Amino acid sequence: MLDVAEGEVRLFPGGLQVANGVLNRGILVVAGNVDVGGEFGDGDVGSATVVTGSLRCRIANVQGVLRVGGVLDAAQLVFANNDPEPLMAREGLRAPLTLLQLGRSLDVRSADGLVVEEEVTPSQVLKLRALLPAAVFHDIDLEEEDEDVLIPLDEVLDVEALYASAEEGTLVSPLR
Repeated sequence: MLDVAEGEVRLFPGGLQVANGVLNRGILVVAGNVDVGGEFGDGDVGSATVVTGSLRCRIANVQGVLRVGGVLDAAQLVFANNDPEPLMAREGLRAPLTLLQLGRSLDVRSADGLVVEEEVTPSQVLKLRALLPAAVFHDIDLEEEDEDVLIPLDEVLDVEALYASAEEGTLVSPLR
């Protein structure tokens, strides 16, 4: 596990490989690719990460600034919130599911996978149901919902169950 403390600045002049995970609460700059076997996360607003190459991980949990020169590739989930700066990945975003909350936005060339914000339409809920296991959903009836209605995401998904499933690597399986 690589842990960058608050107030600390870490510079890696080449790529970075970490088997377990990365927690950045300071400033992390990598001149190359970053490969993380588990979660890439940051502590909160005020942290910043710059990767000149691509970033690959199981989960990207981003609350601070993240700038990726290549592709942001998360096998299970990208969860981005809190920071007013857009999540930037110059060459694109690859993740089965990207959740943007609390005003977060994307600045990417292309996005593979489903991207949802704080409110979703009934058709987005159906796409989520096709992608994710039933255990991460709250019981919600879409029969009476008009397509123009926006449903708060926290009424659709149990975020704690969603995150736990992503940590286990079972949120999105190759069979879905």
